[in-house]
Amino acid sequence: MRIPNIYTETSLTVNSETELDSNAAQHIAKVLRMKKGFKLKLFNGDGYYYDAELSLVERRTVHAKIAGREHCDSESNLDTQLAIVDSGRHLSTMMVFYPECGEADLLIIP
Repeated sequence: MRIPNIYTETSLTVNSETELDSNAAQHIAKVLRMKKGFKLKLFNGDGYYYDAELSLVERRTVHAKIAGREHCDSESNLDTQLAIVDSGRHLSTMMVFYPECGEADLLIIP
């Protein structure tokens, strides 16, 4: 069975049991229909994946026991390019948002 990755807003520490937030709990219990003992990976944006096992699954409450953690390197190492066809009015808008895209190169096609 595939081990799902679940985002949670809860702070996670190794070798502890934690109650997951309501969004993660609902997804685990109602959408994935996971039961006690199922394994999953949790992440909360701190740069790590946490290996966990479900210790309690109820309708609105899910508890997970955190067994370990591993560094998450999810940044792509691919170089990307953004090409814009110059149509006049949209070019200035794209130039404003270009830095937010994180693109390496910008190519403007006249």
